[in-house]
Formats: sequence, C-alpha cells, structure tokens
Amino acid sequence: FKYIKNDLEKNLTFSYKNEIIICIAGTIGISALNRFERLAINQNVSSLTIDETQININFLIYWLNTKVAINLLKRLASIATIAYVNNPTLLRLQIPLPDITIQNKIVDEIKQRRQKAKQLQEEAKLELEKAKKEWLKFQAKETSKSDEESDLMTFNLATAFKKRLLKEALLDLGPTSKLITEIVKAMETALKSDTGFDSE
Repeated sequence: FKYIKNDLEKNLTFSYKNEIIICIAGTIGISALNRFERLAINQNVSSLTIDETQININFLIYWLNTKVAINLLKRLASIATIAYVNNPTLLRLQIPLPDITIQNKIVDEIKQRRQKAKQLQEEAKLELEKAKKEWLKFQAKETSKSDEESDLMTFNLATAFKKRLLKEALLDLGPTSKLITEIVKAMETALKSDTGFDSE
C-alpha cells in the first residue's frame, strides 16, 4: 500500500467503504467493492454510493462485470487515445434492477456456485499433485524387466496408464473456469428474460 501525506488530502478524490469502484478509462466497466475506510482514486476511476435498501451491492458488482454491462458502457464511451466514460455519461447507464429479494437470491446462487467452483479446483489440484507424485515415482523406479517383447509391452502399457492418470488430473482443473463462465451466462440470460432468475 501507498499512504498519502495529510497536507495533500485536499487535492485528492476519495472512495469510501462499501462504495463501488468502477473503471471509466481503458478497461471500462471493471468493478469492485471498496473494503477500505477511505481510498484515494484517480481520474480513471469513479466511485458509486449505493442505496443498500434498494440494491444488493454484490448484485450490482456482478452485473457491472458482465459482458452485457461492459458492452453497454463501451457504447457510451468517447474514444480519444483510449476509451473514456465521464461521470454524467456513467449515470446514463441503464441497469436492470429486479426486486431486492430477487437480487439477494441471485447473489446467493452465485456465491454458492463460486464456492463449489473453488472446492472443485482444490480437489482437482490435490488429484493432480497425487498423479504427479505417482508418475515421478514410477519414472524413478520402474523399468522393463527385460528386453523381451512381452515385458516391454507390459512396461509400455503401465507407462501409458500413468500418463493417462496425470492427464485426467490436469483436465479436471478445467471445470472451475467453465463453471464461472456458466454463472455469468446464466445471470445475463436471467436479467434479459421475461421469466427471470427461477427459470435459469
């Protein structure tokens, strides 16, 4: 972290705890929750104060980070050297806002799926590490009993099997990113559909 001298504070703009920080230049739309009591921001970032009685902050952050929201912001952006959205333009962004109970339900669902994704990733990493250790152990100790065709074939089959175990463990790391992608797609579809989140 970098800290600022007190005599410079009057020249700075700050974001406060539980405000949403959103990038308005370059990588437009990328958003995050400010978890600090006070955070200095520059001209490439805006900070949004949210009425938490009407809006679930996490719902809004999830939505702002979807392709739909980012593409909408890009359409509003002016382009000079880089894409840029000023604060008046940012306020023109139309945000689909279901009832707060529906927002809460969407956020809970996303959190559960992310937790499941994290669990799958940890399990896959353990399986990968186990397969790697078995492969290294096999490489270090195992050799063909002889140069006879039957022994060479047995050894090659065992080697292929160990390689397959390692490959499968590596492929098992894939569902995490796929699951997160599915979460985003489901949320975007739910917000655009007439039937809402329940159908997704």
